[in-house]
Amino acid sequence: MKGVMWKMVCLALVCGAGMVGCAGDVDDPSDVGAIEDSGGDAGGDVAPDADGADADDADISDAGDTDDADVSDADESDAEEPDADETPSGDGTSCEQAIDMTGGGVLEAQSTAGAPENQDADGEGCPSGRISGPELIYVVNPTETTAYRVRVEPNEVSFDPMIYVRSGCETSVCLDGTVFNGPGSVETLDFEAPGGVPSYIIVDGELLSEGSFRLEVTIEE
Repeated sequence: MKGVMWKMVCLALVCGAGMVGCAGDVDDPSDVGAIEDSGGDAGGDVAPDADGADADDADISDAGDTDDADVSDADESDAEEPDADETPSGDGTSCEQAIDMTGGGVLEAQSTAGAPENQDADGEGCPSGRISGPELIYVVNPTETTAYRVRVEPNEVSFDPMIYVRSGCETSVCLDGTVFNGPGSVETLDFEAPGGVPSYIIVDGELLSEGSFRLEVTIEE
């Protein structure tokens, strides 16, 4: 009887040990869930690369700005500014070398000192200046009849300027002229130049006077 009992006890122990071993092999459901959750989290972290898209857009925009800047720079470089300070040709010593003032303008530091003494202002229509000095000659040659104003401002109190206009250096007739003011004073002459032919403006000096002056020629409306 004792032998049978021991066999039953041993069998129970063996079976109990087997159940414990079997239970230990079963996977923990919470572990399984954690693995699945981990996989889900990994999947959820995947997102489109927004920074990459922004970089592409920025590159395209920058390229467009560069093109616009290049076009603007090219336009600015092609534009040419007129040379407002260009000095007219000629030295004013004769009608052939007359300084062209057809478009008007201002000439500083002009001077009759040392210039030729080939013109006199004692002909018909001239200002009848007494014993004229050396002169400088300017010319206007408009395409149509144009009204001009000539202003001579002496830079020296000893210079007594006179102004007269002729159709050429070979004639003694004046189209117009003035010598009203005294030494160091401004002289102004208004006249109409016919279209298609030159009119020569002569700045001379009364009583053999000579000196520097500022010349201004304007077109009157």
